[in-house]
Amino acid sequence: MQRFSRSAAGLSVAVLATASIAPQAVAAAQAPPAVHSSSVVDDLLGLDLGGVLAGLLGGTQQDQLSQLRDLLQSGTDPTGADLAPLSDVLTQLGGTSGLPVDVQALLQRIVGLLDAGGTTPLDPGLLAPVGALLQQLALTDGLPAPVAQLLDQLGDALVGDGTAGLPIAGALALPPAVVQALDEVLQSLESGGEPTGALLQPLIPLLQEIAGAPGLPPALSDLINELIDTLQETTGALNPLATRQLSSVLDLVGNTAGVDTITRTTIDRTTSILDRAAAAGTTGTRGPAGPPGPSGAPGATVVVPGGSGSAAPAAPQARKATTRDKAVVKKVVLNRKRTIASVTIACPKSAPAVCTVTAGARLRGKLAVRRTLTTRIGANKAKVAKLRLTAASARALRRRGGTVKVNLSTRFGTQKFAASKTTKVARVKPKSR
Repeated sequence: MQRFSRSAAGLSVAVLATASIAPQAVAAAQAPPAVHSSSVVDDLLGLDLGGVLAGLLGGTQQDQLSQLRDLLQSGTDPTGADLAPLSDVLTQLGGTSGLPVDVQALLQRIVGLLDAGGTTPLDPGLLAPVGALLQQLALTDGLPAPVAQLLDQLGDALVGDGTAGLPIAGALALPPAVVQALDEVLQSLESGGEPTGALLQPLIPLLQEIAGAPGLPPALSDLINELIDTLQETTGALNPLATRQLSSVLDLVGNTAGVDTITRTTIDRTTSILDRAAAAGTTGTRGPAGPPGPSGAPGATVVVPGGSGSAAPAAPQARKATTRDKAVVKKVVLNRKRTIASVTIACPKSAPAVCTVTAGARLRGKLAVRRTLTTRIGANKAKVAKLRLTAASARALRRRGGTVKVNLSTRFGTQKFAASKTTKVARVKPKSR
């Protein structure tokens, strides 16, 4: 695939070397570090990943990714060529010295998704796992605020409204035994079980089923097979990147035609717990490398609860959410044409996990948006969600103005909390002649 030109032939090597040798100096040259809810990616990988990412996203790369973000937020379906700057950054990140083999392999599979399209617009089902990765990387501790915000916005745009399904031919028919195993995993998780590789291994037949689904793009099949290898080779807690990817793939399954409502609900509850685990971190410590994988490469790191070695701090048990933990609307701004409402949504610092927020709007008691939007927001973070208004609502607001009511539903597992904000919108004044 054709890449964006770089200013000098050795730029990528120089940037990576700088990030590896003196990541703290690179980060210091940027804006002040953002405050995030989690540093578990750094803790688990044993690297200054925030410094590495800050080094990779220099001026030119950051400008290219900002242009890509603007393209995605405009509603354009991106091609592989459009996503080349992001593919370049993730390729360099995958070559970081000291990065565990399983994480390197995961990044390679994500780059494969980006490279799959060429000049053809990519299916949202291929882009959702890429967005999930960027959302997780945006939570890395020590990442400068502008870089974290850019990664989060890119991730949010690529994940979309959360309705993407598997890009396969026809409906998906899941065998009863696979659905039963999924239900048993959920019961174990909701009973307080940690989402370790051992607990999640019953999901392997489900992953194998969808990896072989007719019409599934090879790049996505490769990613699913990579997750299967990780589950087979890890007995303890998964790294946060793999946990988030597993959640993303399950979301795609739940949104695929042929999957019934009960199974979709089971998947929703399961992914909520997995997302909470990915955001909160992992218990246990690093054990020895797992057995060699199919290609002869070292297997995934085994995390042994209570073991010795370089340990990630044990994550406290998340408390039950209360109404004060719900996301709120901070600001609502409509464009001049009254076609898009830009809604600033904040997840409070007190939230025990990532806020999973569904946003919609009503005008004079009627639905005012083309479709609701679902997004994930980390604790003590905010993001702007763009709601596209229906043609009738936009026309009414231009002519007469009115009061738009934005409604939010915040979900923590099976708990849901509602919030709303009303905003008066003036009519569009005709241009003076």
